[in-house]
Amino acid sequence: MRILLVEPFAHRVGHFSGYPAYVSQALASAGVTVALVTFDNVLGNWTENDTRMEHISVLARMGFWGWPLRLLRKVLWVVLPLRPFAFAVEAIGAISMALRLNRKHGYDVIHILDITTRNLLFMLVAALTKNLNLALTLHGPAKETATKDWRQRTRASLKNRDYMLWFSLLSVRLGTLGIVDAVRTRLYKRAIRRNRIAFACLSQETRQTYADKVFFDRIVHIPDARPEPPAMTRTEARQQLHLDPEETILLCFGVNHVIKDYELVFRAARDLPGDFKLLFAGKILPEATRQNDPPRFAREYGMVESTIIVDAYIPDDEMPWYFAAADAIILAYKNAPLDLPGSFSYAYQYGLPSIAADIGQLGAMVREHGLGLTFTPEDAYSLQQALLSFLQQSHEERLALRDRILQFTTANRVWDQMTTGYIDLYQALREEKRGEE
Repeated sequence: MRILLVEPFAHRVGHFSGYPAYVSQALASAGVTVALVTFDNVLGNWTENDTRMEHISVLARMGFWGWPLRLLRKVLWVVLPLRPFAFAVEAIGAISMALRLNRKHGYDVIHILDITTRNLLFMLVAALTKNLNLALTLHGPAKETATKDWRQRTRASLKNRDYMLWFSLLSVRLGTLGIVDAVRTRLYKRAIRRNRIAFACLSQETRQTYADKVFFDRIVHIPDARPEPPAMTRTEARQQLHLDPEETILLCFGVNHVIKDYELVFRAARDLPGDFKLLFAGKILPEATRQNDPPRFAREYGMVESTIIVDAYIPDDEMPWYFAAADAIILAYKNAPLDLPGSFSYAYQYGLPSIAADIGQLGAMVREHGLGLTFTPEDAYSLQQALLSFLQQSHEERLALRDRILQFTTANRVWDQMTTGYIDLYQALREEKRGEE
């Protein structure tokens, strides 16, 4: 079986590039011939180190002549109202390359691992092409689930001059308009007459949020698996990072996305008793520092001495150090549409408790499976109480919590099920009969 994977956004800092890596590795290990198309390479070096997979980058293929596309993408990214078009350019570029490669090599399935525009672009591609086997992974819940109190949240974001959050909320709201659903439905009905298409969801809870969609019967749940992480003790990890072996380390991991709420962390932590450090690890994006700027917040809240900031992209081979070294991870997000964070799955792989905003699937998983503590989003007192509750735990209580999380991880380490799930999905697409237009 020959599969062409398409990942347009893997080059972006903050985009979870682990998913295409895991899927590629699982399929290649099962003997599937895998090729990966990206728009501008991937963060990290996993494509270079895995010789079982062919990697094609759109901009690398274009060479010198790719500069107009780079310039266009940069301009679209800088101008906030045009930013969705930057994602669209990347997605269209990667999908166009995939279609060209498919005409040349005839892959069994083209699987788009991520896409923007709330699946409209995928539907458009499926409606305009013919005789293809197409799959799309749906990351996170249907955005309609996040439009509750939309007016109140948009007014609050404008009042706080949080324009990037306001724009994010507005984009989600526009995507829920009836005319958008009508266009999507029309494209879908044309697409299934011309191609064989299917969708993958990484959890049953996520799949269920699409229950009212016309394509719900074509969504398959395939578990989101991770390879077993490298064994590393907390002592070894702290030695690598030059951290105090005895202090409590509270980790905030990843780039400073606008929907993260780092200021809330400082407001909640500034008056907490005890000996602890806040560790912020991840590249600080200049365009998001108005909303999330850990160095500035540390100064403003008098926490410079108790804050460690690593302002850099964290390579894949160094990520385990941070999750093995920390005592807990703080997942502070604004009350906005939220997909399940990649850092959350890394955390429970290492038995790391999550102190998480009670939003959507993130809050539900932490509460239902006992993976840590939750707090009300955008509520400093609620987060402070959650942090205080964790800091007051005894050594034995922390060990018991870690053991419970590791038990959950072991029970849900479904690497073989993930591999089989994708292969079965691809095989079903190959064997499905479609109606002629």
